[in-house]
Amino acid sequence: MATKTTTPVPVVTGNTAGLSKTFSLAVPIHDDAGKTWTQITLIEPELRHRVLVQRAKSANLAEQTARMLSVLSDVPETAIRRMKQRDARACNRWIEEIVRSGIEADVLAEASGDVDNPFSDPRTFDLMAPVATDAQVLTTIMVREPDIETGIAIERMDLEGEKTAALIAACSGLVIPLVMRLRLRDVARLERYFDFFFEDGATAPPDRASANGATPAGAMLPSP
Repeated sequence: MATKTTTPVPVVTGNTAGLSKTFSLAVPIHDDAGKTWTQITLIEPELRHRVLVQRAKSANLAEQTARMLSVLSDVPETAIRRMKQRDARACNRWIEEIVRSGIEADVLAEASGDVDNPFSDPRTFDLMAPVATDAQVLTTIMVREPDIETGIAIERMDLEGEKTAALIAACSGLVIPLVMRLRLRDVARLERYFDFFFEDGATAPPDRASANGATPAGAMLPSP
């Protein structure tokens, strides 16, 4: 059965600000010092945010959600943990939509014939969210099919997000600190490309937002 999705408007090429959204909370939250928030503003997640959340290896899904919302809003985690479920779910749905939007856009482009071979080797991706560097703005990434040497580099990493960063870096020639700054909607697109080769030519479905079956960084609470 078809589901209705909301796709965020892509960032204009050259604009590195990314997406953000302010949520008015149904119930205000406060930290231990008594500071109160009636609304929070989230920025869209980057790969480095996923890694920060994953470093708390013993955290359950709800704890991961609290950490992610804290990282993206700059509101203390002690306050975020007091957020009501209805507010947390609204925030989480927005993050999920952003992470999915990259793959959804690629699937639509492929279906319309705008992409000749989505799994060509190499392939150049136009970033939905360009990344600013000291010298210029990174607007495209060219990646190649992974080889055994790439697999060795990946296995040296511990966390799933770190493995993803190592994979993208090895197949693009970019340095890991720069890869970590990629927005997750672009990371999801790259993961789908790599999944095609790791899974013997099987394409990932449009809602696949993370490689190897891992929980997407923005999908930590079930949505209705």
